[in-house]
Amino acid sequence: MIETQEFFNFKRCYNAFKFDLIMNSKKFIYGSIAIVLAMFFMDFYALSTVSHVFAFGDYAALSSIMFMIGLVVVLGTSFPMLRNKRSSVAFLMLPASVFEKFMVQFFLRIVVFTLLYIPVCWGVFKGAVLFYHLFEWPRELTIFSFGLFDLFHIKNIGWLVFLGMCCGLFSFAMFLFSGAIYFKKQAVFKSVITLIVLIVFVSLCSMLLSYLFVPSLVHIYDYGVYIRDINTYFTNFGLYLLVIAFGTSLFLPPYAYYCLKEKEV
Repeated sequence: MIETQEFFNFKRCYNAFKFDLIMNSKKFIYGSIAIVLAMFFMDFYALSTVSHVFAFGDYAALSSIMFMIGLVVVLGTSFPMLRNKRSSVAFLMLPASVFEKFMVQFFLRIVVFTLLYIPVCWGVFKGAVLFYHLFEWPRELTIFSFGLFDLFHIKNIGWLVFLGMCCGLFSFAMFLFSGAIYFKKQAVFKSVITLIVLIVFVSLCSMLLSYLFVPSLVHIYDYGVYIRDINTYFTNFGLYLLVIAFGTSLFLPPYAYYCLKEKEV
């Protein structure tokens, strides 16, 4: 019981949560305003440049892009007190366990951001539509009406594809979260560059395997990957991505935790 209390104590975790909110309150407020304004201008730009119809597919694609950008900014700036030596010492000396410090950032940066994003995204889009109608435009635009939770109405995909999407998104989030712990300076930039390098590396490995095992189907100058259908919704390449996404979603959370734990040693 004593060891459990040393690992996690709700009151101690709550105090660490309050401390983080107080210390970073201005950053949260200014950052939230900046994100909302960026979303508004992206929505307005999309409405003003689309041809004649703004359908649900356009809204879903735009919302997904903004969510990914938001994850890069929000998660890439996790653990702000680790950015310099003085604040790092203060953070590591806080009366909270490593797990509690980890969970406070995880809750604020991943859970809270994800829960708030859907209603904020929908509300900002509605505001952009109202602002769009204040101006006279040379062409008539039909804007479909979208409900608050329409983004969750995913049709015509299998459960395996949906699982892969969830694992891939979680892996992406945890990669940025880990980068914010691992990199002391310019964590966002370095995390994104590292991710791009890894994606290129995995792509090259897939191409190499295609050249080795099915050389007659993939020409060396095509820079392609041999792809075949497994079922209605899945290909062999999609299966590779699912395995990678599922594996990294299991590996990255403990990796991020131990990266933080190493800083206290």
